[in-house]
Amino acid sequence: MRCGGSYGKKNYLDSGHCSYSGNSVCSKENGKDAKGEEETIVSQRENLGQAEEAMQIAETRYVSGMITNLEFMDTQLALTQAKTAYLQALANYLIAKAKLIEAVGR
Repeated sequence: MRCGGSYGKKNYLDSGHCSYSGNSVCSKENGKDAKGEEETIVSQRENLGQAEEAMQIAETRYVSGMITNLEFMDTQLALTQAKTAYLQALANYLIAKAKLIEAVGR
């Protein structure tokens, strides 16, 4: 079983192999991965909230003619990127959690 790997921009701690499913080193590293991904989810959730708020403000300003269509579309792009980053953080967490479960042999 492979203990580590690379998923997108996140490079996991170990690139070695576990010799059996109960390897304590592997399970500790996967536990650290899962904890780190939980923290990333919290951070990305905050970023998403800020992007949603910015979108509401931009929409109001666009309707009243205070910003251009380009500025409005830039805000939409930022919101889409924040949503994507949040979903990627969730996916990375689930992968790390699955690796931890596999490492401890559940």
